[in-house]
Order: sequence, then structure tokens, then C-alpha cells
Amino acid sequence: MEYRGLAVPVNKSNGGYFVSTYIEDLVWSSILLILFTPKGGMPGMRTFGTAITDLLFEQVGYYDLAYLQMQVQIAIEKYEPRVTVKKVETAKVQNTIYLTIGLIIKSNQQYSEKAFQYTPEF
Repeated sequence: MEYRGLAVPVNKSNGGYFVSTYIEDLVWSSILLILFTPKGGMPGMRTFGTAITDLLFEQVGYYDLAYLQMQVQIAIEKYEPRVTVKKVETAKVQNTIYLTIGLIIKSNQQYSEKAFQYTPEF
């Protein structure tokens, strides 16, 4: 069975209906929302989000990357129940933070992995 849902951001198709998308795309859009929402930035959910945006004006060291890695894993496990997190890796090269996330989508047991990069603006 293939699960589908409403695509985010919401778009209309040519026939006037809202565009739907597959479960993998839904999961990753949800994870992006979790990752890039500042912790405490969602009304009524003070623990939602991560500290990625806190690194905007900070020098990033090894311990910051380990903390970020832990925060990302905890946030995804808490707020995205459709997945099991298998891998979270962080690295820093010059001023860019690289984040790789690997997970299994529970509904179809499919492994999916994506890499993100974040460059703080100074």
C-alpha cells in the first residue's frame, strides 16, 4: 500500500485540486520543518525544533557538532513518529555545517538518506 498526502508547500494542480505526494516526501518536509524551526519557536510547543539556527553567529566546535547531532536525533524521534532514525552525522568544513540523516520509514520499511548543508551568514 502506497501512502499519499498533501504536498507541502500547498500547490494546486491544473484541474484545481491540491497536489498530493508520496510518504517519503511528506516525511522529509516534516523533518525539514523540525530541523529549521528554532527551539521554542513554535507557540504551545516549547521543545519543538533544534539548535541549528542558534549557530548563526557562533563559532562551531566539535562539541557543538556532537550536541547538534544529539538534538537532531532526539527531535526527529520525538516529533516524527513515522520514522526510525538510523544515522545522524555532522561535520564542519570551514564555515559550512554538513548534516546527513538516514532513516527507515515505518509504513514501508524503506531506508532513506538525505544530506543537508547549512552555512551561517556572518
